[in-house]
Amino acid sequence: MEILETQIMMLMEKIESMSHAIERLNSKFSLLESQPGSSHLPAEETHLPERGTSNHSYTHELSDLPIWDHKDVLVDDDYDNRREISESRSDAYLSPELQVQRLTAQLTAAYNRIAALEEQLLSKRIQL
Repeated sequence: MEILETQIMMLMEKIESMSHAIERLNSKFSLLESQPGSSHLPAEETHLPERGTSNHSYTHELSDLPIWDHKDVLVDDDYDNRREISESRSDAYLSPELQVQRLTAQLTAAYNRIAALEEQLLSKRIQL
């Protein structure tokens, strides 16, 4: 059981680092989009929320953007509410194996998203 908890923590750390990498790539992409002559994408797809917002509202704002929808990303709607429910009900508990599987899927999706953003960034640089 301790090994699974360690794996879960490692995956959570990797997902967090991937989120930061995606945020950095998005800021670079936004800077590239703001340069003259680079208006190939609609403005609503490239808008990012301000950095001063909390993670909870930031996540909800990002999930509302169509560019963030992806078939491989598992969205946790109302995470806080679900956690309260799962703490009060023992049948709502996710097994460690399922948690590892979900985190692995999210990590894979994050890697794929970073690759797509890097490709977009390179194509923009080539066009300039």
